[in-house]
Amino acid sequence: EAHYRLVSYLTNLFIADYAYLVRWDDANRQAFLMTSTKALENTSFPIPLKPEEANTIETVVHSGHSMVIKDVQESNYIINPSPFKEFSHRKKSALIIPLTTKDYCFGAVTLAFDSPRSFTPEELAYVELASNQIAIALRTVQQQLEIETQFKEAKALANIERALSESE
Repeated sequence: EAHYRLVSYLTNLFIADYAYLVRWDDANRQAFLMTSTKALENTSFPIPLKPEEANTIETVVHSGHSMVIKDVQESNYIINPSPFKEFSHRKKSALIIPLTTKDYCFGAVTLAFDSPRSFTPEELAYVELASNQIAIALRTVQQQLEIETQFKEAKALANIERALSESE
């Protein structure tokens, strides 16, 4: 739900035709489609992407900088993962935004435009600032989940210890 709200917000903010969020697992060099603003029938997320579909995401995530593709049709980059193949012929431009910080990598958001779109240096600077803030927020959420999990584990261990003490 939160991932969908994020891509919906970015779609509206940048007046894109659709967007999707990809989670990057650097340890396994695997990408997962997490959500999309396009309705995909009979699809449940996350969807693992093929290595060739993840190359562009991997490039953007490792560079830490947004990528603007002004003409998708003439580009060597694969922008549409297999669930979006039907939209390939319409898409003219794309903006791929990494969601990374120095020590954290979530993945990237791809914003797709059905008409040609270019970005000024000022707009790209704004994109970079927004992407850093989003990555920090995503990292905070992940850390909170990890803390809650550790708390539950510690609480369970304390309960076990207490039960063992009482039984003695």
